[in-house]
Amino acid sequence: RPLSYRSIKSEPSTVRTTGFPSKTSITSPGVAAPFPGAFALCRGEEVRIWEAHPFDEMIDFSAYAPGEVIDVFDGKPVVRTVDGSLLIDRYESGLVLQTKDVLS
Repeated sequence: RPLSYRSIKSEPSTVRTTGFPSKTSITSPGVAAPFPGAFALCRGEEVRIWEAHPFDEMIDFSAYAPGEVIDVFDGKPVVRTVDGSLLIDRYESGLVLQTKDVLS
């Protein structure tokens, strides 16, 4: 299934919005490491996503494949999704995500 913002939410989950511009975080009440969070695979390694929010709906990222890392800002990867893009604020993995990596 293609990566989308909706597909990486862990269940049960809440969406918390704070500040301006809005920041949406994926959180699970009372759930933290080492309990399961949202996850994807990249280069055969699991990438556990603990916090992410929509990135920019105005930029056209259609040249990138869904799940592809578009860029990395201060160690935070921006990933193309089916319905936009996602900035991963906090993740856990045995690898460091880089531009052109693909999450599936």
